[in-house]
Amino acid sequence: MKKNNFETNSTFSPTTNLPDVRFLELIESLSKVAVQGYNRHREVIYWNKASTFLYGYTQTEALGKKLEDLIIPPSMKKDVIAAHKNWLEHNIPIPSSELTLQDIKGQPVPVFSSHVLLKTRGDEFEMFCLDIDISEQVSVRKALEKMVSYDPITNCLNRHSIELVINELITSNIKGFSLLFIDIDRFKDVNDVFGYEAGDELLLKVSERLSTPLEKTDYIARFSADEFIVILSSKPSSNHEKLTQLLVDSFNSPLKLHDQLIFISISVGICRFPNDGNSVRTLLQCAETAMYDAKENGRSQFRIYNKAMSDSSHFQIEISQRLRESLIHEEFHLVYQPIYCAQSEKIVACEALLRWDSNANKNNTTPDTFIPIAEKVGLMIPIGNLIFHMALKELKKWRSNGINDVRMLINISGKQLLQKEFFSQLSELLEIYELIPSDIGLELTEHALIEADGELLKNLSLLQVQGVDIAIDDFGTGYSSLSYLNKLPVNTLKIDKSFVDYAPYRNNDSAIFEAIVGVAHKLDLLVIAEGVETTQHVEYCKSKNVDMLQGYSYSKPLSSQDLESFLLPFKS
Repeated sequence: MKKNNFETNSTFSPTTNLPDVRFLELIESLSKVAVQGYNRHREVIYWNKASTFLYGYTQTEALGKKLEDLIIPPSMKKDVIAAHKNWLEHNIPIPSSELTLQDIKGQPVPVFSSHVLLKTRGDEFEMFCLDIDISEQVSVRKALEKMVSYDPITNCLNRHSIELVINELITSNIKGFSLLFIDIDRFKDVNDVFGYEAGDELLLKVSERLSTPLEKTDYIARFSADEFIVILSSKPSSNHEKLTQLLVDSFNSPLKLHDQLIFISISVGICRFPNDGNSVRTLLQCAETAMYDAKENGRSQFRIYNKAMSDSSHFQIEISQRLRESLIHEEFHLVYQPIYCAQSEKIVACEALLRWDSNANKNNTTPDTFIPIAEKVGLMIPIGNLIFHMALKELKKWRSNGINDVRMLINISGKQLLQKEFFSQLSELLEIYELIPSDIGLELTEHALIEADGELLKNLSLLQVQGVDIAIDDFGTGYSSLSYLNKLPVNTLKIDKSFVDYAPYRNNDSAIFEAIVGVAHKLDLLVIAEGVETTQHVEYCKSKNVDMLQGYSYSKPLSSQDLESFLLPFKS
């Protein structure tokens, strides 16, 4: 803030029309108030030292000059002249107010300005302006407004501000604007690897890259942790998709972070006003739904909202809520599908398969539908723990009944494997249910094994050494690569049903099937064929030396009670 300190209080020089002496004495005493006097032609007749300090003009430079040629910005000149004229001719006073005037260099000067009109002895009028420097107050106010309105890390608008902008655009009926909901893919990985300071730096760099192609009438905001909102209103809506693709493609080049080049990507959802909604909440929900659709379809892309996305989203929300409730009440059970040795036709294992109790599963939702939803919303870990308890409890009952040579195969999600306590908890459970590692097998997806780090592979290898059977489930539906099999701690390969279906009838399918079996055996892996449903499937798989068979040709998944009759012949 400029300090108005003066050795004397006045640089007043007598003119033909002097103000009242008492008024003069008053304004002379205001050492920190810039006071100027103007005649009826708005020419300066009084200019104190505070005015010189505030505006930069000396008394000599100011006297005789017109008000509008000194401290009035060009945009205000007409209004100031008109207001002065109305006061002189129609007795309409100029109200006190905050104004932004200008100094000798044309720089803005925020002041609180009051005006006094005096009549002199010669029936002339003189106007005196009393200006108080409020630059410090304005600076503080702007800082507070910025704190309230802007994100401190990226300097973009914050969530509150962008919602106000969207509401204003809706109220003004600005048709055709697009709302982009942007999420940084795998942002958590950056925080985990480089730390939160690096994460903040990344957010700033992302905001700068997103802002580059935007027009002045567009808006950008940091909406939450790693999410941004962009409003496109400057271009025709037909160009908004091109600009969105440009934003996505801009992250094909790396960002420099802590002297390292890193690659990231963004997923974007788009909705439009008024087509997709006429409220802030609805538009944000639609764009977010489209963004999640982009993520589910591979990330690093954008999706345009359509109603089918919301129907799917609402369904997922409903299912996830019911799953949470069913977890509390343990409204799940297991069924068991026998796995037969191809040569001896004896049951060597049973796969535990999750089912949702019918009284809780009102839509009769199948595992193929509700398990991916459980994975998505983070419920697979508690559900997986429940599966372990139910499966091992059943297996203990088998052992108590003298069924000792049938292994229990349990499906494990990738997220379960990533839990640090998974392996210690598995050991504890085996001890609780009086079982040994060779009693069980773990079925893992290709994806989980391929993305496993060294520590995870080491722990799986230890389980394998202890006797746990490690199987790759649904082989052929993931990476479908045979080259990595010798690098992983795997005992068994389960060929997906889709490879079995037409292998007996189509040469191409048969060739792929034979190749998988041949390579697996070369690597000393056992092979289980899933989806064996016909006599032709059985004969074909046996002819190709498949080790184990699983499917409706032998048995559908059975309840615990129904399974007992199947297992009785296998008592030791």
